Amino acid sequence: RLISDIYRKYNLTPNIEKKGANFSSEHASYITNQLNKLFVKSNSFKIITITVNKSKVFDSLRKDKNIFYNYVLGLLLETEIIQHNEISIFLDKRTIKVSHGESFPDYIKTKIWGQGLDIDISCNFIESTKNKMI
Repeated sequence: RLISDIYRKYNLTPNIEKKGANFSSEHASYITNQLNKLFVKSNSFKIITITVNKSKVFDSLRKDKNIFYNYVLGLLLETEIIQHNEISIFLDKRTIKVSHGESFPDYIKTKIWGQGLDIDISCNFIESTKNKMI
């Protein structure tokens, strides 16, 4: 409901990706306040984020956008994943056509299972234009 309310309040269209950097201070403040209310109601709700200064990333890691995406997403999610016995990850289908396709599931399983952790990991790719939660 929160996402639908935000779309309605700011007259947003679902087929255009929303970037936090493009929101005005007023919009960002409203959204942050609404998310905070949700967090207070449900202690299982979390917001995790990562910001990357690409100019400081090794050139070799930036050669392939999908490998870079997997690496950064792995950094972001690893500490969350290892806290569970089973986890489902829902990801936006990538619009960037890269040589490796949807390789994140293999990447994250290798990263986690390679530590000897027996965690059931499933990854689901969803069209963000058809699902406001992505």
